[in-house]
Amino acid sequence: MGDWLPYLVTAGVLAAVLGFFAWLAAVVRRRGLAGGALRAAPAAHDEGVSAK
Repeated sequence: MGDWLPYLVTAGVLAAVLGFFAWLAAVVRRRGLAGGALRAAPAAHDEGVSAK
């Protein structure tokens, strides 16, 4: 069991971080906080491409 402990801890931490990000994404979608940023990113990219 001692040989597997670091792997189990790593997997647990990874699962917790991914779970946190999934929860955060749900909150952002529910509140509509990502709308402006998602529209601004392609606009900024298009400005940079057309400036060449």
